This record gives sequence, structure tokens and C-alpha cells, in this order.
Amino acid sequence: MKRKGLIANREIDAIVFSRDGKSITIELKLLGIGNPEIGDEALARRVDLFLTDRLTDMMIEEANKLNIKTIEFRQNNALMEIYNFLSSKNVDCSPPDEIILIDLEGRINEIIKDWNDEMEDLSILRKLRNWTK
Repeated sequence: MKRKGLIANREIDAIVFSRDGKSITIELKLLGIGNPEIGDEALARRVDLFLTDRLTDMMIEEANKLNIKTIEFRQNNALMEIYNFLSSKNVDCSPPDEIILIDLEGRINEIIKDWNDEMEDLSILRKLRNWTK
């Protein structure tokens, strides 16, 4: 990919090609609570699409300034947003199936309920407590 001029010198997660052969670069990061600097690293790559579980408002604003589309998996209709973005870039793709979307939303909500921020905060507090004993 580097030799073909599709990327500069940093590794990215994905490249999708449009119908007219243009490349769309994609970065995927699951940040979690104690690791927001990974978002900075992803923005430094200047990709076209940044997919993440969540971003701070400041990071979203920075991405907008860099003309990077951000989609958070926790937002409503995230799969449809991805489809809309790729379609707007002339990528050959199909919209998500309504039934699959409903099923995925239910499963995603269950996962988020199991691994919500409060649980993550408690886990971090437990680790800190153990380390300081």
C-alpha cells in the first residue's frame, strides 16, 4: 500500500475503494476509559473515516477541523451512518438489513449494559485499590 501511494508512512486499519478507484482510509479504535491518547494517534493519521466506541467532544471537534468523519458505535444508527458515509464516497455497498439492525441493536445494548462506564470505573478502582495495598 505504501509503494502504491495509498498511505504515507503510518499503518492504518483499512482502505476501501470507491467505484471510481479513489481510496477511503478507515481507522478503528476502541478507546475505553483510560486510553484517550489513542484517539490522538488515529487523528494524526488523517484518515477519511474514524470509527470508535466513543470520543470526547474535543476530539470530535478536532476531527471535524481535519475533515475526518467520526462515527461512534454507541450513537443511534451507527451502521446506517457508516453506510451513508461510504455511499457518499461512491463505494459499492448495500444498506444494512432492517432485521439485522434490530437484532444487532439489541445485542449491542446487552453488551453495553454488561460493560458500561460504571462497571469500567469500578474495575479501575479495584485495580488501584489492589496496587496501593
